[in-house]
Amino acid sequence: MDCQVEAEEKDAEQSGEELARKKIGLPPWCIYIAWFLAFVVSFVSSFFVVLYSIEWGYKRSEEWFSAFAMSFFQSAFVVEPAKKLPKENKVRLATARSHREKQIRMNRIIYETLSLLAFVIVLIVVTEVDRDQNAFYLDKSLRGTFVSGMDKVKTAQDFWKWTEAVLLPGVYFNTWYNGAVGTRADRLHLHHSTAYRFQPPRLRQIRIKPGHCVKDDSIKSPKCISEFSWNIQESGDFSAGWRPRDPEDNSTGPWSFRPAYQLKGLPAFGQLSSYPGGGYVSVMGKSKTSTMKKIEVLKNNTWIDRYTRAVMVEFTVYAEGTNLLSSVNLMFELSTTGAFFPHSTIATYRLFNYEGSRGIVVLVFQMLFVTLLVYVAIREFEKAKKLKGKYLQDSWNFLEIATIVGGFVAVVMYGVREAFSQAALTEIKNSRYTDEDVFVNFQHIAYWDAIYHYVVDFVVFINIIKFVRLLRYSRRMCVMVTVLSTMRTEILMFFILLLFLFLSFAQLQHLLLGSHVAGFRSVGQSFVHLFPSLLRRYNLEEILEAEIISVAFFAVFFAASFLMLVNLLLSIMRRAITIVKRQIKLEQSRDLEMAEFIRNNILSWLPLVDKLSPPTPEEGPKYVDQGTSCDLIDLDLDLLAAAELDYVIVKLDQLFPEASRVKASGDCGDSEQDVESVKAEKKVVMVDSCN
Repeated sequence: MDCQVEAEEKDAEQSGEELARKKIGLPPWCIYIAWFLAFVVSFVSSFFVVLYSIEWGYKRSEEWFSAFAMSFFQSAFVVEPAKKLPKENKVRLATARSHREKQIRMNRIIYETLSLLAFVIVLIVVTEVDRDQNAFYLDKSLRGTFVSGMDKVKTAQDFWKWTEAVLLPGVYFNTWYNGAVGTRADRLHLHHSTAYRFQPPRLRQIRIKPGHCVKDDSIKSPKCISEFSWNIQESGDFSAGWRPRDPEDNSTGPWSFRPAYQLKGLPAFGQLSSYPGGGYVSVMGKSKTSTMKKIEVLKNNTWIDRYTRAVMVEFTVYAEGTNLLSSVNLMFELSTTGAFFPHSTIATYRLFNYEGSRGIVVLVFQMLFVTLLVYVAIREFEKAKKLKGKYLQDSWNFLEIATIVGGFVAVVMYGVREAFSQAALTEIKNSRYTDEDVFVNFQHIAYWDAIYHYVVDFVVFINIIKFVRLLRYSRRMCVMVTVLSTMRTEILMFFILLLFLFLSFAQLQHLLLGSHVAGFRSVGQSFVHLFPSLLRRYNLEEILEAEIISVAFFAVFFAASFLMLVNLLLSIMRRAITIVKRQIKLEQSRDLEMAEFIRNNILSWLPLVDKLSPPTPEEGPKYVDQGTSCDLIDLDLDLLAAAELDYVIVKLDQLFPEASRVKASGDCGDSEQDVESVKAEKKVVMVDSCN
């Protein structure tokens, strides 16, 4: 009570002093004198100004008045208010400007992300509409019919047996399972299949010229046989049985060479070598009977001999129910030892893309893709024009360039494929009105289709990779990228060590198992074979049968790979992660700050989340500001809550100063000093929590 009485007396004394100060001043009538003096000074000044302006003339007076008016309004409405702008308002303006800049950057990030997402969706749709899951089943059916027995072919005699037992029954359809004879239309279908062939199959042979091989002089061989090479390919014309042809004989057939441009063929790749698109061709007949006669003639005249290096069986199949076309190439390669190596290639793609309602959807998305591609090209051109040399300093811009180049290349490839497809279909229609056995090659169309899909898939890949850029707003990805950047020298040396390890073991396994195991027949094959070996994908029984000692080398390889190198890499990464995490805690990157700002804005849009306004400089640190570099993960939430509660108490004391003068304990003291100490203490607590 005594403290309260003393406080009231002190307030009364202060109020009396304020009243005494208010009574000191001039009498009220002096205000009229002041207004009179102000009017006289203004009038006299204006009078002399008018007199001087008359002497200046109209034009000079007008210029002077314009300058005077502009200076007056600038001083009255711009300069003076700016001088009176408090320091706190400048800080608020800077905070608002920073907040707005972050909002603009956030909107740009969201726009770029959504535009990239739309482009990727359109690109994926354009890619997928040209695919069909039935292509897998068609490929599986063809391989089950023709490819399954190819591995049994070891000699030329086996090849002719395979042709009569597998190829002809599969390609030519005569009777149903119940013995009923098929119609003429049924005979175009494959055996027990809804797919049918466009035209008869074709046999194509690649040969070499005799005598082109390197041999020792001590070995006397009248007929030297070498491996296949493009520069020793046979391109002459012969008579039946590969006998020299009469110069006056201009007949064509399986003994006459036809170049690649006439056959519209492209290079074919096998296990032993690659082969050109030309060769010696024999087109089968439209019926099974005529085909068997042609095969019999070839077999009797030794069409396949020791100079043959590859025999290819080519035909085209179309499944009209699924609108899929398959170009089949069954290859038999012959080595210098006389062994046959089978290899098959089946390329399946959609023949007609604009059929029915689905065709409209395909056309719409393709037009969208071209439109977006042109937009991206114009956008990147303007960006490069603006940034000039700095444009190439950003590695992500190379992905944009690859997208533009790959997109336009894909458009060109698609147009070429469609043009060749229409030309081939026209040729098939014209061949129906002739009695000759005509083979229309779709192999080059399959190649263009494959190139088109390679390019489109690459564009899809690099555009999906662009989404990785969004992960830079993730703390963990920031740590990962920084780790790779910090330890790039150590990681590079690690991979060099790993490369030498693989090369040494690949060379060793090639020397030990090269002549026994197919996976180690060359150093390159051994190098490739070692990678799946790390995943335990190897045939240990085959290795044991070849060389028992190689198992010991495998054990050493696994021990060196797993125990030494993997642990070494983990040690490098762990040390780098420890260093980088300490650095990121000390200073946060701009991307992480922007991620925090976007997260807070998204939370503020949600209806069940309270929107937290940034604190003003007068209020102090109420909440962690949006976009600050304070690490929210490392904050003590209990400390933050306690500081927030103390801050509310301080604000209540400011609103009710009368109540803040008395302590809750009832002890006398300097209340204002206590309040200021509480303010300082709370501010220090918040600063310590963030710093």
